[in-house]
Amino acid sequence: MTFNQPATICLNIMLFIVTAFIAGCNSSNSNQNSTAANNQSSKEPAKAISTNAPAASSPQAIENLRIAAFSNLRMVLPILVSDFNHNYPNIKIQITFEPNAALYDTVNANPQNFDIYLSGNQTYPKQMLASVKGVKSAPFTYTRGQLVLYSHTYPMDISPTTTLDQLMLDNKPFSLAIANPKSLAYGMAAEAWLVNQNLYNNIKSKIVYTNTLDETFALTDSGKVDFGFVSLSQVLNKPNDNALQNVDTLSNNYLILPKDSYPPILQDGIILNHPETSQIFVDYLKSAKAQDVLTDAGFLPICTSTTILPACK
Repeated sequence: MTFNQPATICLNIMLFIVTAFIAGCNSSNSNQNSTAANNQSSKEPAKAISTNAPAASSPQAIENLRIAAFSNLRMVLPILVSDFNHNYPNIKIQITFEPNAALYDTVNANPQNFDIYLSGNQTYPKQMLASVKGVKSAPFTYTRGQLVLYSHTYPMDISPTTTLDQLMLDNKPFSLAIANPKSLAYGMAAEAWLVNQNLYNNIKSKIVYTNTLDETFALTDSGKVDFGFVSLSQVLNKPNDNALQNVDTLSNNYLILPKDSYPPILQDGIILNHPETSQIFVDYLKSAKAQDVLTDAGFLPICTSTTILPACK
């Protein structure tokens, strides 16, 4: 069958027009979809940034902590504070050092000026608890002192008991300084040691009592008295005011008394103000890390049923 040529031409023209119209519609829809997708895509990142960007963090407020501390902590406590501030840089600590009795008088007269009181015995914190209103904690033990027989005059390479016994047998004159046993656990421990070694009655006429442990050390170190019962921490920190000294680097001018030969020299503290912040530092002070630093400085670590320390024996 044959078609009329004009009719065929018309049919082809119509097919071309319809095809072009359909293609144009599809292109328009595709462009619209692409534009919508691009618009949506350009909006999405802005939405994500707005939703997910972290809020600017406000800096932690600086807190001030005021500590009144017994003078035999003068060397080691700043070291502990420096280590503590690695984890708590926002807690700024100010320390006041004084001899034990003077420190108690200062704190007792103005308890509002201090947040933590670190004493040289257990008696004063108990008195503080009874006399000061609003105390924020019961007394706690933070370290234990070590007693030594120290001399600037006599080298000592035998036991403390033998050293003093030999001087007595040789009838050599000597003097022996002891801190006030009424206000200092170190003085009380020294007297108890002399009694336990059956030396006290023979030596009591040679004893020079001092008002403070600092005075005991100063008199002995200057040679004004021949011997003195002082804390190991004082002897270890004497050669250099800027760093703790190793026991092996010192001369043999002191002998450490066996820790079981005298009553434990427990140093207690108490929280007076700002209990939450103060407790953070007290917990650190009783931690194994802090106790190891105190041990290096000449103290004995504290051991309780709830505190397990690697250095405790």
